[in-house]
Amino acid sequence: TEPRVRPVDQGSRGSAIRLRPVQIITLALIFIGATFATTEVSTVAITGELGQPGAASLVIGVYALGSFVVGIIIGALNLKTPLQIQLAIAIAIIALTTLPLLVADTVPLLALAVFVSGVAISPTFITAFGLIERRVPEAMLTEGVTWVMTGIGIGMALGSFAAGWVVDAFGAQSGFLVSVVAGAIALVIVLLGMRSLATADCDTSACDAAAVPAE
Repeated sequence: TEPRVRPVDQGSRGSAIRLRPVQIITLALIFIGATFATTEVSTVAITGELGQPGAASLVIGVYALGSFVVGIIIGALNLKTPLQIQLAIAIAIIALTTLPLLVADTVPLLALAVFVSGVAISPTFITAFGLIERRVPEAMLTEGVTWVMTGIGIGMALGSFAAGWVVDAFGAQSGFLVSVVAGAIALVIVLLGMRSLATADCDTSACDAAAVPAE
């Protein structure tokens, strides 16, 4: 298995959420998760408003397709760019590609905009979990990953709620405003946390020691 099995350490080292990289990545992915949920909620609302509710599943499928295709490409490449920079670029792409969604007023345009919006999903996850693996002590790795996954789930729940409220209050197309705001906030969080995300990899005893709570 990965990570490899190791004896349980005696004594607590505290929670992984106390580590700055885990805090930054988890908080950023709360807002990234919100963009996912908003896209789905708004897509259903728009296709219904256009009189083609059955097209919603096709558009959402195209969203996943964009992530799938780029994920395979990124996985096959051996990029030398630091992971924190890759994460910032991926989230910047997500933030920028939410903008065309605001003007997609037909099903074909919506499908195209959603496809483009989905291309950075896999790179975001790949780099986020790669950073967790490298910035979290090995004994805390499972918890670190769990925090990030929890952040995504929280974001999806909050994004669904916010998008649903905006759609009901201001119309179907307005739902994507939640994606725009959430993507922008996620990008700001990562950019402000670049210094912490660029810390040395957690493959030394010094990094493990840094996670020990102060007496």
